[in-house]
Amino acid sequence: MARRAGAAAAVLLVAAHLLTLGSPPYGTFDETHMAAITRSFMETGHFTFGIAPYAVQSEVWAYGPVYFALTALIVRALGVGVVQYRLVSVFAGFALVAIVWRILRARGVSGWRCAVLVAAFAFDPILTLSMHYGRMDTLALLFVFGALLALIGRRGDEPGARIPRGRLLAAGAMIALAILTTPRAALTAAPLAILALRRHTRWFRDGATDLASLAAPVVGLYAVWMVYAFGGPRELLRYYGRLTNFITANFVVSRVQLPLIGVAVATGIVALIRRGRAVLTPVTAAAVIGVILFYLVVREIWGGYSIYILPFYYLLIGEAVRSDRDGRVYPVLLAFLVVANAVAGGRYVVTFAANKGADRAASLARFVGSTVPPGSRLIGGDLHYFAALGFGHQFEYIDEYARDDDREVYQRTVYDYQYLLWPDRLEREQPGLLRLYKSHSTLQLVAEYRDPFEIASFWRRLGIPSFQPLSVRVYRRQDAAAR
Repeated sequence: MARRAGAAAAVLLVAAHLLTLGSPPYGTFDETHMAAITRSFMETGHFTFGIAPYAVQSEVWAYGPVYFALTALIVRALGVGVVQYRLVSVFAGFALVAIVWRILRARGVSGWRCAVLVAAFAFDPILTLSMHYGRMDTLALLFVFGALLALIGRRGDEPGARIPRGRLLAAGAMIALAILTTPRAALTAAPLAILALRRHTRWFRDGATDLASLAAPVVGLYAVWMVYAFGGPRELLRYYGRLTNFITANFVVSRVQLPLIGVAVATGIVALIRRGRAVLTPVTAAAVIGVILFYLVVREIWGGYSIYILPFYYLLIGEAVRSDRDGRVYPVLLAFLVVANAVAGGRYVVTFAANKGADRAASLARFVGSTVPPGSRLIGGDLHYFAALGFGHQFEYIDEYARDDDREVYQRTVYDYQYLLWPDRLEREQPGLLRLYKSHSTLQLVAEYRDPFEIASFWRRLGIPSFQPLSVRVYRRQDAAAR
């Protein structure tokens, strides 16, 4: 009965994600950013940032090639669209939940504890959001925690046993893939080195040899990328030296994560009191170090980047509760976590469902396709990026990167834009921007699209927020050169 209930819950969770994957029906800023690099790779084989070349004139090497190459395969097979660009995120998230389940089982977390803890992870609100947007975070974590599973073994190792060389090399290869997906994954992966050094009585010989086996694929694969992308270590350091604004300790914690952090601390304290030093395992040490590194290094904004340490919290709880001597404390704490996550994560899913609408993205794309000739040079806001892609249009941001004056000059004299898509959002937030473009070009209003969707009053009464409307005005630049 319990297995059937678990299977039914898993099916409902997968269905909830997939059925709402087209909501919001527009690309967020990060999604259009990633999609632009993917599109460049598909069309030219280079990782350029064609959506804002006025600000970035060279290859975009901050991310590795793995995510973009994988997304390009999907887009080639299924076509351009908001959903297609989110498939990697959602399926990598499903696989990550399965990996966390295998790790907990291998660590001896059995029965109801494992089931409840995996359910809490699957419902986690930060994971829910990360799976629903077209970014590379869940894919990178899939590689990192796949490496952790390789290091601990699917059934756990015998006390004192060394990790087989093949598993060390496989773990190193997965860590390399994670870092070649996004460099942030290096912070999550670095503490896994502790697993390679565990239980060695002759550290210098055995520990150093195993650590070298783990590091060899990482160093080798990343060295190939470093030479290809940067030219060498000096250029690599120079490039990342310009990105120091992403590195700072500001200790931002989202409110939706407070139940998870509270339960992780509480179960850890109870386990220390009852089991003493026995709870301080290599997995515990790796998780604690990973969390500390993240908060010391990553410039967090709203809590979303904490997806990179999210599984560590659940592993910490797993290490604490795997003892049978739990009394009534652990069941209460785990039940609280599941309920809190189900409420917070469920609210996000309901928000996606309430804002889904009927074919909103396709309706907007048809409007753009019928208004703007194929292959035209467009500028506009990120809300309409995917609507423009399906007809071979070129597209640049009208409101991101560079000063407004500098961006307008580039787009008028170098890019020589032909059409301007002016969304209602920018009309509300930056009305002066359109006046700037009008003062230097002759813009003729040729069409207007009014998004008919309104979130139902039932959802509004429940406090579910409405996403951005897709309403837009299309201007043709009459003084643009014909090409």
